[in-house]
Amino acid sequence: MAPACAGREWYIRMFYTYLIRSKTKNWVYVGLTKDVESRIESHNKMQVRSTKSFAPFDLVFVQVSESQIEARDFEKFLKVRWNKESLLELLISAGGGMVYAHV
Repeated sequence: MAPACAGREWYIRMFYTYLIRSKTKNWVYVGLTKDVESRIESHNKMQVRSTKSFAPFDLVFVQVSESQIEARDFEKFLKVRWNKESLLELLISAGGGMVYAHV
């Protein structure tokens, strides 16, 4: 992927596929963003229609991708219930902490 130019600085745009888990209900959500911190904050401030009734959330998993297509494909893969549940089981068995992955 070619770097994008912001003024005189060059940078590589990163995309993040993330999984959050409700702290109060048995519910998980998978999403895609360019800014994980801001996106999780908007989920926890109940500014996202699809998740506001399940807030607050813990960030459980983040995968970093250099391509939006890769990130979107992984998001679609995780949105299949069996894949999402399998990932959660794997994370829980590995200690339950937050996990970052880079492709």
